[in-house]
Amino acid sequence: MIGGLIKDTNFILLTAPRSGSTWLVSILNQVEGASVYGELFLPRKRQPREVQWDADFAYPRFVDLYSPKLPMRPFKVFSYLNRLYRQKGAVGFKLMYTHLDKYPELFVVLPLLRIRVIHLVRRNNLNVVVSQAINQKVHLAHRFSGQDHHLKDVQVEINTDTLLKRLHRKEQIVDRFRKLLHYSLIPHMEIAYEDLVQDPKVFRSICRFLSLPEQDELPESKFKKIRQKSQAEVIRNYTEVRNVLAGTKYESWLQEQPYKM
Repeated sequence: MIGGLIKDTNFILLTAPRSGSTWLVSILNQVEGASVYGELFLPRKRQPREVQWDADFAYPRFVDLYSPKLPMRPFKVFSYLNRLYRQKGAVGFKLMYTHLDKYPELFVVLPLLRIRVIHLVRRNNLNVVVSQAINQKVHLAHRFSGQDHHLKDVQVEINTDTLLKRLHRKEQIVDRFRKLLHYSLIPHMEIAYEDLVQDPKVFRSICRFLSLPEQDELPESKFKKIRQKSQAEVIRNYTEVRNVLAGTKYESWLQEQPYKM
C-alpha cells in the first residue's frame, strides 16, 4: 500500500483440485480491498446448483459469454480479463492447471495485464488422494460452517496398486507449473496449504504480495473441511496403504492423528 491506499493488483490463484483453494478465496474476500472469484475458465456454464456455495464470489465464466472455439479466441480472453480487472483493489480468480492447459494464451495475457500469480500447492498429496476419494463417494466438494455434518463415519478405499504412480504424477504436475512460472518471469509466490493453515505469517505475506492490509489472524471462512478424522480412521485399507508407502519418500505423509483445517 502507498499512503494508506490499497493499490490495484491483478492476480490469479493457480492450483490443482482439492488444494484448499476455495477456502483461501473465501478468506481473501474478507480482506478490505480484495475481490476474488472462482474458476472463471471452468469449461462449463455456471449451474443453478452452484449459486449457493459461490454466491459470495460469483462472476460470469468465460464460457457463459463466449464459445471456447470462437475464432481469434486470445483477443476475447484478453478483453474478458481486461474488463474483470477494471475493478479497483486486488482482483483475482482461481485458475486450475487444466484450465491453463486449455487456454495457453493466458501465458501471453498475464504479463500484458500485469497479473501476479499465487501458486497454491499441497505438500501432502496423500491427503489430496483421500479428499478426491471422499468427494467421488459423497459428491460433496464443500461444506458450510454450521451445516449438518453427516459424513463423520465415511470411509474410502484407496487403490494401492496405482497409489505410488498417482502420488508421483501429482508431484510432476506441480513441478511442471513451478518451472513454467520460473521461466515466464511472471511475478509469483508459492504458498503451501499446510503452512497457510498453521502460520498466520503466511497469510500476511500473501496480503503484502497483493498490496492488501496485513491481517494479524486468518479471517474466518464460511467453509469447513469435510474430513475431520485421521487418515487411519477414514481409509478403510489404511494398513495396505501404510505398507505400500513404507520405505518410500511418501511415508512421512501418513497421518495417524486428525489435522487442522
